[in-house]
Amino acid sequence: MLNKDLLLQLTIVLAILMLGFILRAETINLHGISIDEKSFYQDDHGLPYFYELDSYYNYRLTHNFLDHGYLGDEIIDGREWDLHSYYPPGVPLDYPPLIVYLTAFLYRVVNFFSNVPLHMISFWLPSFIAPLAGVIAYFFTRRFTNELGALAAGILTVMAPFYFTRTVPGWFDTDMFNIMFPLLIVWIFTEAVMIKNLKKSLTLSILAGIVMFLFSTAWNGWQYLFYIIFAFNVLYILWCKIKGRNILPLILILSIFISTTILLIVFCTGSLNLINVLQGPIELFRLSNSNNIWSPWPDVYTSVSELKKPSFTELVGGFGVLLLGGIFGFFWTGRFLSNENLKNRYLKKMNWDFYIFLVIWSIIGFFSLTKGVRFIILVIPPLIISTGILIG
Repeated sequence: MLNKDLLLQLTIVLAILMLGFILRAETINLHGISIDEKSFYQDDHGLPYFYELDSYYNYRLTHNFLDHGYLGDEIIDGREWDLHSYYPPGVPLDYPPLIVYLTAFLYRVVNFFSNVPLHMISFWLPSFIAPLAGVIAYFFTRRFTNELGALAAGILTVMAPFYFTRTVPGWFDTDMFNIMFPLLIVWIFTEAVMIKNLKKSLTLSILAGIVMFLFSTAWNGWQYLFYIIFAFNVLYILWCKIKGRNILPLILILSIFISTTILLIVFCTGSLNLINVLQGPIELFRLSNSNNIWSPWPDVYTSVSELKKPSFTELVGGFGVLLLGGIFGFFWTGRFLSNENLKNRYLKKMNWDFYIFLVIWSIIGFFSLTKGVRFIILVIPPLIISTGILIG
């Protein structure tokens, strides 16, 4: 018989998953569009068309993979080539394959029992994947606060406006992974650092490296989180050394995490992809450099709306209550940590180390907004944790 705590957790998990899916599924009804006009926005299956061009690109790569076993259109000189982008010459294909592999796998499984077109699998996939981020947020936040705060974090994750709009059915793009993986990686790595059993810590650090590798196959911008974790923990180790603390466990945890990530990238995707890891600091420098990389030609990226700096209205609309709740949560949590009585009463499992990491994670995320509104999604994870702790 299930105990009450486990039953409560299962109920909350199911509630988060159902809420996340139902709210997204409701969008296929195209509310706000008259019945006479709906047919212009629907395909032959009665579903809305894919919402943006990347969805069609991902669909084409998935179709290629199912058709001839690789993502590209053809193999030229031993490399996969995309002959449709940059037509007519085409370009060598360099794209994170997880969305293709996952969709193709689910397509094979579903069609083992029935006959469902690839378009349908691709269309619905985001609405099933995105709510998983809410479950991870629930368990992660529960590590530091009570059930109420953890539940709030889970619900706010699946309802975060920017994340919601980019994970509805028909938005077949990598955005569905960009909250789930960062939360999971930081959660596992945090457990590895905070747990007292060294054997379990090292096992969790390996697991964190495996998940980081999966993230690298899901989105090309994964390095930002890798370097945040690396840089913060190097500084944390130096600080612990100054304070006279035992730094060996921390060094082992960080080393194994980095080694696992890099070795998996090299063995599974090739040694050339290691360059993408090493270019992380260079990309950060480019992020702070306002020079036009297309000079002396016009910067074509200025025509991409999601790469324009967000206005205050866009920030409020993209974050929702997370903007105020997350920022206020940082101040409130800092105050509680500064008071021994309040800390022991409300934040027994919280410490300054994780708090500072959460703040730095958010600051770097806000810094990335200078390069486009789409990077709102990078700031959502730490704001979720902060808001959940505040509510708790």
